[in-house]
Amino acid sequence: MKNETYLGDGVYVSFDGYQIWLDTRMQEPVNRIALEPDVYAALQDWWTKNQPTTSDTESAMHGGGDGAPRKSGNRGTW
Repeated sequence: MKNETYLGDGVYVSFDGYQIWLDTRMQEPVNRIALEPDVYAALQDWWTKNQPTTSDTESAMHGGGDGAPRKSGNRGTW
């Protein structure tokens, strides 16, 4: 696939002109997820509604154990 990019945590992303493909390669078996445009839009809507607050993020980064995403490097503002 064209334009394959490593996102981190063993996850690669590529685009075939219609779907966004996510591959996990940290260990076998490799798992693939194809996100059609409608599914990607639904994921964006979900993220907009469920994005953690800054206090949730700080708690999680310091061992809050609440399952919130962890901030990695200087990417994003989890």
